[in-house]
Amino acid sequence: MSRMPGEMLSRRWPDMGEPQRERVLKDLEGIFRQLRGIPAPMTATSIGAIDGGPAVDVRSRHAEFGGPFGTKSEFNEWIVSLIHPESMQYRGPFYIDTIRNCLRKYNHQLRFAHCDLGPHNILVSEDGIVTAIIDWEFAGWCFARDCWKDEAGDFYDEEFAIDQMLDSQVRHGERVIKRPR
Repeated sequence: MSRMPGEMLSRRWPDMGEPQRERVLKDLEGIFRQLRGIPAPMTATSIGAIDGGPAVDVRSRHAEFGGPFGTKSEFNEWIVSLIHPESMQYRGPFYIDTIRNCLRKYNHQLRFAHCDLGPHNILVSEDGIVTAIIDWEFAGWCFARDCWKDEAGDFYDEEFAIDQMLDSQVRHGERVIKRPR
């Protein structure tokens, strides 16, 4: 294993100028397009890690593991199961049913994903060139929910909103909605 050049984007971003930030975003767009362009092999029968292990959700300080899953329905139910119990109690069944129905509605393709991508795993040079993406231990086959644009560049507003709802309500997250006062 060798050290990759660059510094974590999370450290560099605050001090970057607009041209460097635009370069990073352009580089990442190309990288994401390449990753999402890798179709699942015909032999991929499970949703989870590339080595056949469990899927991972890393929305907070630690990872939640589940699966591997044989179907999209099983995967979606696992995602819904990560919603914090207090959110279920105070938001009610309509809230959970809305998320569940929206997850069921979208026809995502099984794609290769990093599964822990964030500014802490992206290395950049001083001039804003992405030099590496690191920490691929959670990479695997999953239904991409982080691409909210269609091929024409239009946003899937409902899908984005559902993803944000899930992100704010996960069981292991810090941003759990508490009981209204």
